[in-house]
Formats: sequence, structure tokens, C-alpha cells
Amino acid sequence: MEKDEYIICAAMIVVEDKRQFPCVENRNLRIGMSHSEIIRKNEYSDRKVYVHEGYKGFLTSNLNFIYRQEAAIVAYQAGQVSSKRYELYSDDFDMEFYYEKFCEENKDKVALLQELRK
Repeated sequence: MEKDEYIICAAMIVVEDKRQFPCVENRNLRIGMSHSEIIRKNEYSDRKVYVHEGYKGFLTSNLNFIYRQEAAIVAYQAGQVSSKRYELYSDDFDMEFYYEKFCEENKDKVALLQELRK
């Protein structure tokens, strides 16, 4: 974790085939304000991509995908949550605020985030 890193949104690795194992070679990242939003937009759409339960995490302000346990540390150290926790969940704090903050401060990254949020 880098100094001043914070959580900007929920993120999940999705695959196009249920038999496909999500890994570095074939992973696709999707983002949203909650994990349920990502599932709704992807599993129940015409795109037919599938979400693996164990691949829920978060996107940081350094555009790193991290899992729930590391995200809990980042969010606590960034002051996004008031107490330490084992895992972070998308309803633990107002992600919309931090997403908008990031977009305002990083206008050159907005197109990338919009693509990941499809």
C-alpha cells in the first residue's frame, strides 16, 4: 500500500465462461459503487459474464485491484472507516464520495473508469 492510497469503488473479476478460472491471463475487471451493482450489470445483462464469489475486491486510488482483507487496511488507514475490520464490504462507507473525488482529481482516468463500470 502506498501513502495516501484510498478505496475509490467496489471491483470484481468476471469471466465470460463459467468454466473459466479467473486468473491474470483472462481476467476482466468491473467496477461499481457496490458488488451487487456489478453483479446486476454483468450477470443479468446481455453481456453474459459471470462473477466468481471469491473475486470481490476494491479498486484503489492507485488503480490497484485489492481483495477485501487488504482493502479493510487501506480504508482504515485512509480514514474511510472508523474502526479496524477483517474485511471491507461495499456498504461500509460512502464510496460515491471517494469515486467522485478521484474523478475530479484525475480527469485523465475518467474514461478508463467509465469503461470498467460498463
